[in-house]
Amino acid sequence: MALTVEQQKILEHALAALPDWFTSEERQLEFLAAAAKLMGNAKLQVDSWFDNTLILSAVGPTGSDPDWLNQHAVDRNTTRQAAETDEALRDRLRNVPDALTRPTLIAAIASILDAEVITYDPLVYPGMVEMPRDASFFRTLASDTGTGGTFATVGAGVVKFTPDTPFQGVPFRDIEEAITHKLVISGAATAGNDGTHVATGIDVDGVTYAPPGGYADEVDATVTWTVEKYDRDDNLMDGFQDAFFAGDVSPGSAVQADRMGQQLPGKVVIILPFGCTAGTLASVQEMLRQKKGAGVLALVECRLNA
Repeated sequence: MALTVEQQKILEHALAALPDWFTSEERQLEFLAAAAKLMGNAKLQVDSWFDNTLILSAVGPTGSDPDWLNQHAVDRNTTRQAAETDEALRDRLRNVPDALTRPTLIAAIASILDAEVITYDPLVYPGMVEMPRDASFFRTLASDTGTGGTFATVGAGVVKFTPDTPFQGVPFRDIEEAITHKLVISGAATAGNDGTHVATGIDVDGVTYAPPGGYADEVDATVTWTVEKYDRDDNLMDGFQDAFFAGDVSPGSAVQADRMGQQLPGKVVIILPFGCTAGTLASVQEMLRQKKGAGVLALVECRLNA
């Protein structure tokens, strides 16, 4: 009778363990082969059960088999969400951060996106807007301006500008929905240092960017600098107001509302990139629910276009 690889291994093990006189006849070999076949089938079942005790090898419902992976979720006080893939569920079960800080939440959400091989710009997504706990908040956005500073090369194709008077705020991707910060340099001692440069990062008290043509390292006490904030559509945000639960959200309005809605005890809005499915959204929503963030409501949205 034909034996599988596993069944053949069991038969060979029996032949090696038994004396020659016990395995010398064809009848005896036939009996051992039959026993090996039965034990091989049992081993396959045991191996399957063992594999399904591990999150990485547990499988979802296939044919008549149960949803083993969902049982791991139930054991951890959650369940598979509607249309949630095995990859997203495995990643969610294995990545439970130990804090509710903004970077930790963003990293946990990005991990789910990566598990589903969704393409996105990590500088933009996942987006996270945090609502205040009180009724409303307003402020007028304005550029940060000063005089004097130092230009220095800090790497291949990277320049650092450190102002003599410190920036009022971090000139690179604040918590608000300012997507781009631009450093405007004028009146520099070396004309090649002038221009408008997109901030690429922060370095201690300075901001980094790609150097312009004709650039020079120097200390310039009279150069004028301005840090400007731009929205997603590259509109300068000077004079615009941040507003919660109020404001005109139409393009070009002087009063911009981040989000309108009923006054809840606290809320965060997560923006996922284009390409996410309903299952991705549900997976992220359930991951946030598991964290039980002190009663803060977490809303999850997916972009409908690229």
